Amino acid sequence: NEGIGAGLKNIGENRVQEITAKYDELDRSAKIHLIGHLQSNKVKYIADKVSMIQSVDSLKLALEIEKQCSKLGKLMDILIEA
Repeated sequence: NEGIGAGLKNIGENRVQEITAKYDELDRSAKIHLIGHLQSNKVKYIADKVSMIQSVDSLKLALEIEKQCSKLGKLMDILIEA
């Protein structure tokens, strides 16, 4: 959180729980990237909070991201793990 006050505009977080716990304290202009493993059942908790998911490792997960983001009218940037 201190980094945001210092002008950082991109944040990488590797746990869904960390994103949800810190989210209300973050500057809304900051872009949050999930960089850690994501389970399909947790997509709904972060779809509205992150600007990129860098850890998509299955078609099932990609489809769940698309499903949750379509409910929000949002397109999610993702990176696919090979």
